[in-house]
Amino acid sequence: MAAPYVPKTFLEYVLAIQNYLLASGSRLSNFNPGSRISTWISAIASVLAEGDLRTKNGFDYTVLEGMYRVLGYSRLPGLKSVGIVRIEHSGHTQVVEIGVFTLDLFGLSFGSVAPVTIAVGDTYAEIELRAKEPGSDYNIRRLSINTSEGLGTVSVELPPNTRIWNPTDFAGGTNKESEESRLKTFQEFYYLTRALDSPRNLYRCDFDSGDCGCAAHNE
Repeated sequence: MAAPYVPKTFLEYVLAIQNYLLASGSRLSNFNPGSRISTWISAIASVLAEGDLRTKNGFDYTVLEGMYRVLGYSRLPGLKSVGIVRIEHSGHTQVVEIGVFTLDLFGLSFGSVAPVTIAVGDTYAEIELRAKEPGSDYNIRRLSINTSEGLGTVSVELPPNTRIWNPTDFAGGTNKESEESRLKTFQEFYYLTRALDSPRNLYRCDFDSGDCGCAAHNE
């Protein structure tokens, strides 16, 4: 049976290289701090030790990720924020038509869901915008978009004196689940499963009243 992977430390690599040079009868034997060979050994040992640690972390992550996938605990994807913008224009004698567009707000990108028309006699139309990427940063507040004040640029040419702004907050955007959050959820599932796996705990649980002898259910 193969032994578990154990990364070597910086000091272990330093000593191993020094011992090799001594055993081989090399003239490079001045290992005092600051010497040329000592500096080279330290540089090589540092790179090797860091590589070992990265390899171990990679193994650990692969094992944990495999367990998550088998048990159906893949990372939850983030959700995209959604909101309404109002497109204002007045004084037109013909229908104003604005195609599907992208709006950039200082690096936050949103897209309209359909073309917009403002009929003659109307002064505005509203359209839904959706964030291009998931994340809570896209949950912008009311009036964060206001093209007449330079708050947002659009990918299509707008008729003169057209204003786009958001009368309400955008909402619904969430970040992709972090590794820490997924681990916490999995640990709660694991402890609850172990607690309910015991016949004694199952016998003592009264799910209707919420009274249960196992600590996991009482939580």
